[in-house]
Amino acid sequence: MACVPLTSLMNTIQFEFLQPSPPVILDEDTVHMMNSLYQNLGFLLTFLEEFEKKPGNDDAAIKDLEAKIRDLALSAEDGIESNLTNIYMEAEAAAAKDKDMMLCQKLRQVADDTHQFVNRIKQEYYDSTVQDSPKVHTLSSDLESISLSESSQQFSKPKVDGRRMVGHSSELNTIKDQLTRLPSGERKVISILGMGGIGKTTLARRLYEDPSVISHFGVCAWTIVSQEVNLRRILCDLLQSFSFSSTQVNTNGSTGELAQQLQKCLKCTRYLVVVDDVWETSVWDYLTRCFPESDGSRVLLTTQLKEIADYTTTSGTYLHNLHFLDSNESWDLFCNNVFCKQPLPSKFETIGRNIVDKCRGLPLAIVVVAGLVSKPNNTLDDWENVEKEISCHASTDLAELCSRILNLSYNHLPQHLKACFLYLGVFYENSEIPVKKLVRLWVAEGFVKSVSDKRLEEVGVEYLQDLISRSLVLIHKCKPNGQIKTCRMHSLLHGLCIREARKLNLLYVEDDGYDRVGACRWLSFRSPKPKNYDIIRNNYKKARSVLCLHNDDEMAMVNDPKPVRFSLLRVLDLTSPMYTKGVYVTFPDLSDLVLLKYLAWSLGSEGLEIILSKNQKLQTLIVSHSAAGWEEDSSLLPSTIWGSPQLRHLEFKNCFRVEPPSMVKEKLQTLYWLSISDCTEEVFSMIPNINTLGILCKRESTISHSSGTYSLKFLRCLDQLEDLTIESDYPISEHLRPRSSRC
Repeated sequence: MACVPLTSLMNTIQFEFLQPSPPVILDEDTVHMMNSLYQNLGFLLTFLEEFEKKPGNDDAAIKDLEAKIRDLALSAEDGIESNLTNIYMEAEAAAAKDKDMMLCQKLRQVADDTHQFVNRIKQEYYDSTVQDSPKVHTLSSDLESISLSESSQQFSKPKVDGRRMVGHSSELNTIKDQLTRLPSGERKVISILGMGGIGKTTLARRLYEDPSVISHFGVCAWTIVSQEVNLRRILCDLLQSFSFSSTQVNTNGSTGELAQQLQKCLKCTRYLVVVDDVWETSVWDYLTRCFPESDGSRVLLTTQLKEIADYTTTSGTYLHNLHFLDSNESWDLFCNNVFCKQPLPSKFETIGRNIVDKCRGLPLAIVVVAGLVSKPNNTLDDWENVEKEISCHASTDLAELCSRILNLSYNHLPQHLKACFLYLGVFYENSEIPVKKLVRLWVAEGFVKSVSDKRLEEVGVEYLQDLISRSLVLIHKCKPNGQIKTCRMHSLLHGLCIREARKLNLLYVEDDGYDRVGACRWLSFRSPKPKNYDIIRNNYKKARSVLCLHNDDEMAMVNDPKPVRFSLLRVLDLTSPMYTKGVYVTFPDLSDLVLLKYLAWSLGSEGLEIILSKNQKLQTLIVSHSAAGWEEDSSLLPSTIWGSPQLRHLEFKNCFRVEPPSMVKEKLQTLYWLSISDCTEEVFSMIPNINTLGILCKRESTISHSSGTYSLKFLRCLDQLEDLTIESDYPISEHLRPRSSRC
């Protein structure tokens, strides 16, 4: 997959050399050369996309072209960023001048190599591919080229509330009766069984959100188990489901303490617990001890394995094996997910029904293929090509057919969306992914292209909405204003992510049974038993993202942890205990992170100050207090936090404090938290474009940390503000009038 390094390289060229007031100032000739390089890289990106779509190009030819472009982009970006690191690390002017010359030599070499490569590509492929491309020449406007948009079809965006379940109405009614209408008695376990993609979770969610079901139980809770079992996360999910009830929960304890707390919360109440995607009896045995025998309570379980269903279900009448959709249900589901407000033209309907028939009643396959053909500018030819591709991969094995359809949808993604889609593999299977975090990671990795009059984050959300419209990502939760708060992936699509990213040597997932380790760009640590540090530490040199996602308190210590260096890193997420118990990094090594753009940190102010001392690229900084030595209400964050001119998002736990910036931070969009005593006209003038702000009101914070007059009324100075959160331990009405912080 050439899209990741190619997209990333173009972003590096644009950001470092071609933007107004770039970090590195080049002479006029070199700037002209960089513009030419950027255009050539854009040509390769467009050419590759069109080459993949061209009928008749076999997989071997596509993979060969991708490999050539990928190798070119990887080598170029590694060389350029290594030279940039040397420049940013150099303090002495004379030595910096020498490194500037080395960078210019490297840029000239990359530009020349790329120019020659483009010429070879044009000679070898141009006549047979690009000249027929719709982006190069206008296609004839015959009947075969009529598009849905030209047929005056109106499409609507997918909505989390607008997706209605199709089929399985008999199972829905039966299970609802078993949940709410059968005589009370001992706790019952109801199982929904079926292959991946058949709609088990959709059915369970429909039941879980049914008003009559909700009103029947005192407590309702939901968790996803999956094949990547994390007991702490499972227990926290269940406990956090009680956040809107009168039950007080605490998710900071050990796994054992969480289990005891869960059992206590469920005791003496009628509860419904949904346990989605169970694969092991041992996990069920552990969880079932947390579910007391409360009168009339129910546990609803989903699984792909018959032995799990038999092992867990109360009796045969409580086991429901889902069937495939019939032809009418399949067509109804397809039409729902094409998001078309008007009936399809007859020619499109004929092809659409043929496509749906080949999905053989499997809901996931139907919604994914609907997302593939549902773009307004898709022509009749596009629909026919999809039909042909599914037909030529026809298989008697339904699981294999589903896999091929998912691959087909992935292969049809634009290059920039392929990079975004593959990056989702760094997260846990079935995990709930915060949209703001995901988009910030995409931006840091260079996948999001700048668009005039739009913030990068807005463009990133549009990318996500495009993936959602293709049914490759699911909306999980929305904010009250309708914006997407969290998303998730179907486990089969997450598996596709992992496989494709591994094939391209992009992703390493620690301790998941896959031991092949190369110089991967993204490293995801998530195991309670870390291993392979001796193997991977030599491959950190090429890494761009390191994320430690495990949060299990029962993690084993690493024997003889090795120091690692990762000077090309863009993303570093060390909020997990994995860091202090696993990867070992000496503080002096942290000063190498001059290209870092995203940092989630929990390791003390000393290391944080070292990272920030030379870094001018940081866009996102998130600080927590999970590490020992950082006590509540005692930490003043270093003022070097404000040093990066690129800072866009600053979030820290409210036990920390930071002095407000002394310079205007025009790019800053998010700030959590600002003390009420810093809510002055002067401070707000330093953050004019803030759109998300948290204000902390504590009695002790009204003791002066500033010298001006503070009031919430000064919020009127922030005309870009969209989201305001105020936490206070006393009534805030007194802050609606100006008040001197010197009083």
